Amino acid sequence: MKQIDVTEYLPIIMQELKKGILVNTKNGDKTNSMTIGWGQVGIEWGKMFFTTYIRHGRFTHEQIEATKEFTVSVPLERTPEIAKAIGYIGSKTGREIDKLTDMNLTLSDGKEVKSPAIKELPLTLECKVIYQQEQNIDNIPQEIKESCYPQDVPSDNPRANKDYHTVYYGEIVNAYILEESDFAGVGVNNGTVVNSANGNKSTKALWITLLSILLLLGIGSFAYNKMNKPQTYRTVVREEMSSVYSNTGLVNDSRIEKFTSNNPKILDKVAITEIRESFSENNSNKTKNVAITLKNKTDKPINDLEVVINVLDKKGNIIEDVDDEVKTLAPQSDYTFNLPIKNNKAINWELSEIKE
Repeated sequence: MKQIDVTEYLPIIMQELKKGILVNTKNGDKTNSMTIGWGQVGIEWGKMFFTTYIRHGRFTHEQIEATKEFTVSVPLERTPEIAKAIGYIGSKTGREIDKLTDMNLTLSDGKEVKSPAIKELPLTLECKVIYQQEQNIDNIPQEIKESCYPQDVPSDNPRANKDYHTVYYGEIVNAYILEESDFAGVGVNNGTVVNSANGNKSTKALWITLLSILLLLGIGSFAYNKMNKPQTYRTVVREEMSSVYSNTGLVNDSRIEKFTSNNPKILDKVAITEIRESFSENNSNKTKNVAITLKNKTDKPINDLEVVINVLDKKGNIIEDVDDEVKTLAPQSDYTFNLPIKNNKAINWELSEIKE
Protein backbone atom coordinates (compact mmCIF):
# COMPACT_ATOMS: atom_id res chain seq x y z
CA MET A 1 0.00 0.00 0.00
CA LYS A 2 1.38 3.37 -1.02
CA GLN A 3 0.26 6.35 1.06
CA ILE A 4 -0.37 9.42 -1.11
CA ASP A 5 -0.80 13.16 -0.88
CA VAL A 6 -4.27 13.75 -2.34
CA THR A 7 -3.28 17.09 -3.87
CA GLU A 8 -0.68 15.38 -6.06
CA TYR A 9 -3.35 13.10 -7.52
CA LEU A 10 -6.07 15.69 -8.02
CA PRO A 11 -5.70 15.74 -11.86
CA ILE A 12 -6.22 11.97 -12.02
CA ILE A 13 -9.14 12.02 -9.58
CA MET A 14 -10.97 14.79 -11.43
CA GLN A 15 -10.25 13.33 -14.85
CA GLU A 16 -11.62 9.93 -13.87
CA LEU A 17 -14.55 11.44 -11.95
CA LYS A 18 -15.92 12.84 -15.22
CA LYS A 19 -16.00 9.31 -16.65
CA GLY A 20 -17.37 7.65 -13.51
CA ILE A 21 -15.76 6.39 -10.29
CA LEU A 22 -17.12 4.41 -7.33
CA VAL A 23 -18.37 5.31 -3.87
CA ASN A 24 -18.36 2.27 -1.58
CA THR A 25 -20.26 1.67 1.65
CA LYS A 26 -20.61 -1.09 4.23
CA ASN A 27 -23.38 -1.37 6.80
CA GLY A 28 -23.32 -4.57 8.83
CA ASP A 29 -22.75 -7.39 6.37
CA LYS A 30 -24.08 -5.41 3.38
CA THR A 31 -21.41 -3.95 1.09
CA ASN A 32 -22.44 -1.78 -1.85
CA SER A 33 -20.93 0.43 -4.54
CA MET A 34 -22.40 3.26 -6.58
CA THR A 35 -21.09 4.98 -9.71
CA ILE A 36 -20.73 8.77 -9.39
CA GLY A 37 -19.82 11.50 -11.85
CA TRP A 38 -20.25 14.45 -9.50
CA GLY A 39 -17.95 15.30 -6.61
CA GLN A 40 -15.33 17.67 -5.29
CA VAL A 41 -12.05 17.58 -3.45
CA GLY A 42 -11.42 20.64 -1.31
CA ILE A 43 -10.39 22.14 2.01
CA GLU A 44 -12.71 23.51 4.69
CA TRP A 45 -12.19 24.06 8.43
CA GLY A 46 -8.55 23.14 7.88
CA LYS A 47 -9.54 19.63 6.77
CA MET A 48 -9.43 17.97 3.35
CA PHE A 49 -12.75 16.64 2.07
CA PHE A 50 -14.23 14.58 -0.71
CA THR A 51 -17.74 15.94 -1.20
CA THR A 52 -20.24 13.60 -2.83
CA TYR A 53 -23.84 14.14 -3.90
CA ILE A 54 -26.26 11.25 -3.30
CA ARG A 55 -29.91 11.31 -4.38
CA HIS A 56 -32.40 10.47 -1.64
CA GLY A 57 -33.72 7.34 -3.34
CA ARG A 58 -30.34 5.64 -3.71
CA PHE A 59 -29.44 2.61 -1.61
CA THR A 60 -26.09 4.30 -0.98
CA HIS A 61 -28.00 7.12 0.73
CA GLU A 62 -29.37 4.61 3.25
CA GLN A 63 -25.92 3.12 3.78
CA ILE A 64 -24.23 6.46 4.45
CA GLU A 65 -27.03 7.63 6.70
CA ALA A 66 -26.50 4.51 8.81
CA THR A 67 -22.69 4.61 8.98
CA LYS A 68 -21.60 8.20 8.20
CA GLU A 69 -18.63 6.94 6.17
CA PHE A 70 -17.65 5.84 2.67
CA THR A 71 -14.67 5.16 0.45
CA VAL A 72 -13.94 6.50 -3.02
CA SER A 73 -12.30 4.18 -5.56
CA VAL A 74 -10.55 5.62 -8.64
CA PRO A 75 -9.03 3.59 -11.50
CA LEU A 76 -5.47 4.36 -12.53
CA GLU A 77 -6.10 2.61 -15.86
CA ARG A 78 -9.58 2.48 -17.39
CA THR A 79 -9.54 -0.86 -19.14
CA PRO A 80 -12.65 -2.16 -20.96
CA GLU A 81 -13.26 -4.49 -18.00
CA ILE A 82 -13.13 -1.61 -15.53
CA ALA A 83 -15.42 0.53 -17.71
CA LYS A 84 -17.89 -2.36 -17.92
CA ALA A 85 -17.84 -2.86 -14.15
CA ILE A 86 -18.38 0.84 -13.45
CA GLY A 87 -21.22 0.95 -15.97
CA TYR A 88 -22.88 -2.14 -14.52
CA ILE A 89 -22.64 -0.82 -10.96
CA GLY A 90 -24.21 2.45 -12.10
CA SER A 91 -27.18 0.70 -13.67
CA LYS A 92 -28.23 -1.55 -10.77
CA THR A 93 -29.43 -1.06 -7.23
CA GLY A 94 -27.62 -2.77 -4.38
CA ARG A 95 -30.94 -3.45 -2.69
CA GLU A 96 -31.49 -6.36 -5.05
CA ILE A 97 -28.07 -7.80 -5.95
CA ASP A 98 -24.41 -7.89 -4.92
CA LYS A 99 -22.94 -5.77 -7.70
CA LEU A 100 -19.33 -6.18 -6.55
CA THR A 101 -19.57 -9.96 -6.64
CA ASP A 102 -21.27 -9.86 -10.05
CA MET A 103 -18.29 -7.95 -11.46
CA ASN A 104 -15.70 -10.12 -9.61
CA LEU A 105 -14.08 -7.10 -7.98
CA THR A 106 -11.49 -7.77 -5.28
CA LEU A 107 -12.16 -6.04 -1.97
CA SER A 108 -9.78 -4.97 0.76
CA ASP A 109 -10.86 -3.89 4.23
CA GLY A 110 -10.62 -0.17 4.90
CA LYS A 111 -8.02 0.95 7.44
CA GLU A 112 -9.79 3.86 9.14
CA VAL A 113 -13.33 3.01 8.01
CA LYS A 114 -15.34 -0.18 7.53
CA SER A 115 -16.13 0.59 3.89
CA PRO A 116 -13.87 -1.36 1.50
CA ALA A 117 -11.20 -0.47 -1.02
CA ILE A 118 -11.15 -2.17 -4.45
CA LYS A 119 -8.01 -3.68 -5.95
CA GLU A 120 -9.03 -3.01 -9.56
CA LEU A 121 -9.64 0.70 -8.77
CA PRO A 122 -6.61 1.13 -6.51
CA LEU A 123 -6.58 4.87 -5.74
CA THR A 124 -8.57 5.00 -2.52
CA LEU A 125 -9.91 7.80 -0.33
CA GLU A 126 -11.32 6.77 3.05
CA CYS A 127 -13.86 9.32 4.23
CA LYS A 128 -15.84 10.03 7.41
CA VAL A 129 -18.89 12.28 7.12
CA ILE A 130 -18.63 15.22 9.51
CA TYR A 131 -21.19 17.48 7.81
CA GLN A 132 -24.10 17.06 5.42
CA GLN A 133 -26.55 19.43 3.78
CA GLU A 134 -29.83 18.92 1.94
CA GLN A 135 -30.06 20.79 -1.34
CA ASN A 136 -32.25 23.86 -1.23
CA ILE A 137 -34.58 23.32 -4.18
CA ASP A 138 -35.52 26.99 -4.33
CA ASN A 139 -31.89 28.00 -4.91
CA ILE A 140 -31.34 25.69 -7.89
CA PRO A 141 -31.65 27.49 -11.27
CA GLN A 142 -34.67 26.45 -13.31
CA GLU A 143 -32.59 25.27 -16.26
CA ILE A 144 -30.64 22.90 -13.98
CA LYS A 145 -33.88 21.63 -12.45
CA GLU A 146 -35.13 20.81 -15.93
CA SER A 147 -31.93 19.14 -17.09
CA CYS A 148 -30.87 17.30 -13.91
CA TYR A 149 -34.17 16.78 -12.05
CA PRO A 150 -36.79 16.29 -14.79
CA GLN A 151 -39.02 14.09 -12.59
CA ASP A 152 -39.59 11.45 -15.26
CA VAL A 153 -37.83 8.41 -13.74
CA PRO A 154 -39.16 7.26 -10.35
CA SER A 155 -37.01 6.81 -7.25
CA ASP A 156 -37.05 3.01 -7.31
CA ASN A 157 -35.33 2.94 -10.72
CA PRO A 158 -31.48 2.78 -10.63
CA ARG A 159 -31.48 5.58 -13.21
CA ALA A 160 -33.85 7.72 -11.15
CA ASN A 161 -33.53 11.45 -11.75
CA LYS A 162 -36.39 13.00 -9.81
CA ASP A 163 -34.82 12.97 -6.33
CA TYR A 164 -32.69 15.82 -5.10
CA HIS A 165 -29.36 15.25 -3.36
CA THR A 166 -27.89 15.17 0.08
CA VAL A 167 -24.40 16.68 0.01
CA TYR A 168 -22.00 14.67 2.17
CA TYR A 169 -18.73 16.22 3.31
CA GLY A 170 -16.42 13.25 3.82
CA GLU A 171 -13.23 14.14 5.66
CA ILE A 172 -10.41 12.24 3.95
CA VAL A 173 -8.88 10.33 6.85
CA ASN A 174 -6.69 8.06 4.73
CA ALA A 175 -5.50 8.11 1.11
CA TYR A 176 -3.49 5.42 -0.63
CA ILE A 177 -2.95 3.28 -3.71
CA LEU A 178 -3.40 -0.46 -3.33
CA GLU A 179 -0.50 -2.56 -4.61
CA GLU A 180 -0.14 -6.23 -5.57
CA SER A 181 1.84 -6.91 -2.40
CA ASP A 182 -1.25 -6.00 -0.37
CA PHE A 183 -2.93 -9.13 -1.72
CA ALA A 184 -0.07 -11.60 -1.28
CA GLY A 185 -1.42 -14.77 0.35
CA VAL A 186 -4.95 -13.47 0.02
CA GLY A 187 -7.73 -15.41 -1.66
CA VAL A 188 -10.95 -13.99 -3.04
CA ASN A 189 -14.35 -15.45 -2.30
CA ASN A 190 -17.71 -14.02 -3.24
CA GLY A 191 -16.40 -10.51 -3.80
CA THR A 192 -14.79 -10.26 -0.35
CA VAL A 193 -11.15 -10.53 0.59
CA VAL A 194 -10.20 -13.67 2.52
CA ASN A 195 -6.83 -13.54 4.34
CA SER A 196 -5.55 -17.01 5.18
CA ALA A 197 -2.62 -15.73 7.23
CA ASN A 198 -4.99 -14.03 9.66
CA GLY A 199 -7.11 -17.15 9.99
CA ASN A 200 -10.16 -15.65 8.32
CA LYS A 201 -10.42 -18.62 6.01
CA SER A 202 -8.12 -21.60 5.63
CA THR A 203 -6.77 -22.81 2.28
CA LYS A 204 -8.63 -26.08 2.79
CA ALA A 205 -11.89 -24.27 3.39
CA LEU A 206 -11.35 -22.17 0.28
CA TRP A 207 -10.84 -25.29 -1.86
CA ILE A 208 -13.95 -26.87 -0.37
CA THR A 209 -15.89 -23.72 -1.28
CA LEU A 210 -14.57 -23.75 -4.86
CA LEU A 211 -15.33 -27.47 -5.31
CA SER A 212 -18.83 -26.92 -3.92
CA ILE A 213 -19.42 -24.14 -6.43
CA LEU A 214 -18.21 -26.36 -9.31
CA LEU A 215 -20.48 -29.19 -8.13
CA LEU A 216 -23.48 -26.87 -7.95
CA LEU A 217 -22.70 -25.53 -11.43
CA GLY A 218 -22.56 -29.10 -12.75
CA ILE A 219 -25.88 -30.00 -11.16
CA GLY A 220 -27.42 -26.77 -12.42
CA SER A 221 -26.17 -27.39 -15.96
CA PHE A 222 -27.55 -30.93 -15.95
CA ALA A 223 -30.96 -29.74 -14.71
CA TYR A 224 -30.96 -26.97 -17.27
CA ASN A 225 -30.32 -29.32 -20.19
CA LYS A 226 -32.71 -31.92 -18.82
CA MET A 227 -35.59 -29.53 -18.54
CA ASN A 228 -34.67 -27.75 -21.80
CA LYS A 229 -35.73 -24.40 -20.42
CA PRO A 230 -34.64 -21.07 -21.95
CA GLN A 231 -31.79 -19.04 -20.49
CA THR A 232 -32.57 -17.54 -17.10
CA TYR A 233 -33.53 -13.91 -16.86
CA ARG A 234 -30.60 -12.95 -14.59
CA THR A 235 -28.08 -14.50 -17.01
CA VAL A 236 -29.58 -12.53 -19.88
CA VAL A 237 -29.13 -9.36 -17.86
CA ARG A 238 -25.45 -10.04 -17.27
CA GLU A 239 -24.65 -11.02 -20.83
CA GLU A 240 -26.43 -8.16 -22.54
CA MET A 241 -25.36 -5.43 -20.12
CA SER A 242 -23.06 -2.88 -21.74
CA SER A 243 -21.67 0.50 -20.80
CA VAL A 244 -19.61 2.63 -23.14
CA TYR A 245 -17.71 5.75 -22.13
CA SER A 246 -15.93 8.17 -24.44
CA ASN A 247 -13.60 11.15 -24.07
CA THR A 248 -14.18 12.26 -27.65
CA GLY A 249 -17.94 12.52 -27.43
CA LEU A 250 -18.58 9.72 -29.93
CA VAL A 251 -19.25 6.25 -28.64
CA ASN A 252 -17.81 3.30 -30.54
CA ASP A 253 -20.89 1.10 -30.64
CA SER A 254 -22.15 -0.73 -33.71
CA ARG A 255 -25.73 0.30 -32.98
CA ILE A 256 -24.92 3.97 -33.52
CA GLU A 257 -22.04 3.85 -36.03
CA LYS A 258 -24.39 4.35 -38.99
CA PHE A 259 -26.08 7.27 -37.24
CA THR A 260 -22.84 9.06 -36.33
CA SER A 261 -21.50 8.79 -39.87
CA ASN A 262 -24.70 10.21 -41.38
CA ASN A 263 -25.48 12.97 -38.86
CA PRO A 264 -22.47 15.27 -38.40
CA LYS A 265 -24.72 18.35 -38.10
CA ILE A 266 -26.46 17.46 -34.85
CA LEU A 267 -23.22 16.04 -33.45
CA ASP A 268 -21.69 19.50 -33.75
CA LYS A 269 -24.10 20.47 -30.98
CA VAL A 270 -24.37 17.37 -28.80
CA ALA A 271 -21.99 14.61 -27.78
CA ILE A 272 -23.06 11.04 -27.13
CA THR A 273 -21.20 10.37 -23.90
CA GLU A 274 -22.71 7.15 -22.57
CA ILE A 275 -24.89 4.18 -23.42
CA ARG A 276 -26.32 1.84 -20.83
CA GLU A 277 -28.59 -1.15 -21.11
CA SER A 278 -30.51 -2.81 -18.31
CA PHE A 279 -33.60 -4.91 -17.74
CA SER A 280 -36.58 -4.47 -15.49
CA GLU A 281 -39.37 -6.90 -14.74
CA ASN A 282 -42.91 -6.12 -13.67
CA ASN A 283 -45.60 -8.80 -13.36
CA SER A 284 -43.42 -11.18 -15.41
CA ASN A 285 -43.18 -8.63 -18.24
CA LYS A 286 -39.55 -7.95 -19.10
CA THR A 287 -38.57 -4.53 -20.38
CA LYS A 288 -35.21 -3.68 -21.89
CA ASN A 289 -34.16 -0.15 -21.01
CA VAL A 290 -31.74 1.78 -23.20
CA ALA A 291 -30.26 4.91 -21.62
CA ILE A 292 -28.39 7.32 -23.91
CA THR A 293 -26.70 10.37 -22.39
CA LEU A 294 -26.19 13.48 -24.51
CA LYS A 295 -24.15 16.54 -23.60
CA ASN A 296 -24.90 20.00 -24.97
CA LYS A 297 -21.50 21.10 -26.31
CA THR A 298 -22.65 24.64 -27.09
CA ASP A 299 -23.09 27.80 -25.04
CA LYS A 300 -26.78 28.05 -25.90
CA PRO A 301 -29.79 26.03 -24.71
CA ILE A 302 -31.07 23.34 -27.05
CA ASN A 303 -34.86 23.18 -27.03
CA ASP A 304 -37.10 20.15 -27.60
CA LEU A 305 -34.25 17.71 -28.05
CA GLU A 306 -35.49 14.20 -28.91
CA VAL A 307 -33.80 10.82 -29.24
CA VAL A 308 -35.38 8.04 -31.32
CA ILE A 309 -34.25 4.42 -31.58
CA ASN A 310 -35.45 1.74 -33.99
CA VAL A 311 -36.45 -1.57 -32.43
CA LEU A 312 -35.39 -4.56 -34.52
CA ASP A 313 -36.58 -8.15 -34.83
CA LYS A 314 -34.36 -11.21 -35.34
CA LYS A 315 -33.93 -10.44 -39.04
CA GLY A 316 -32.97 -6.82 -38.43
CA ASN A 317 -36.32 -5.43 -39.60
CA ILE A 318 -37.70 -2.37 -37.81
CA ILE A 319 -40.79 -3.35 -35.85
CA GLU A 320 -41.31 -0.12 -33.90
CA ASP A 321 -39.55 3.02 -32.78
CA VAL A 322 -39.18 4.42 -29.26
CA ASP A 323 -38.49 8.04 -28.40
CA ASP A 324 -37.77 10.27 -25.42
CA GLU A 325 -37.37 14.02 -25.26
CA VAL A 326 -36.34 16.83 -22.97
CA LYS A 327 -37.81 20.31 -23.18
CA THR A 328 -34.54 22.19 -22.69
CA LEU A 329 -30.95 21.00 -22.48
CA ALA A 330 -28.93 23.71 -20.78
CA PRO A 331 -25.52 24.81 -22.17
CA GLN A 332 -22.62 22.50 -21.30
CA SER A 333 -24.93 20.14 -19.41
CA ASP A 334 -26.04 16.58 -20.06
CA TYR A 335 -29.26 14.60 -19.94
CA THR A 336 -29.99 10.89 -20.03
CA PHE A 337 -32.76 9.74 -22.36
CA ASN A 338 -34.50 6.58 -21.14
CA LEU A 339 -36.00 4.40 -23.86
CA PRO A 340 -37.91 1.30 -22.64
CA ILE A 341 -38.42 -1.48 -25.23
CA LYS A 342 -41.52 -3.47 -24.27
CA ASN A 343 -41.92 -5.48 -27.47
CA ASN A 344 -41.03 -9.06 -26.50
CA LYS A 345 -40.19 -9.88 -30.14
CA ALA A 346 -37.37 -7.33 -30.19
CA ILE A 347 -33.79 -8.54 -29.89
CA ASN A 348 -31.85 -5.36 -30.70
CA TRP A 349 -32.03 -1.69 -31.43
CA GLU A 350 -30.24 1.04 -33.37
CA LEU A 351 -30.02 4.78 -32.91
CA SER A 352 -32.33 6.37 -35.47
CA GLU A 353 -32.53 10.12 -34.78
CA ILE A 354 -31.41 12.92 -32.55
CA LYS A 355 -33.46 15.93 -33.48
CA GLU A 356 -34.43 19.36 -32.25
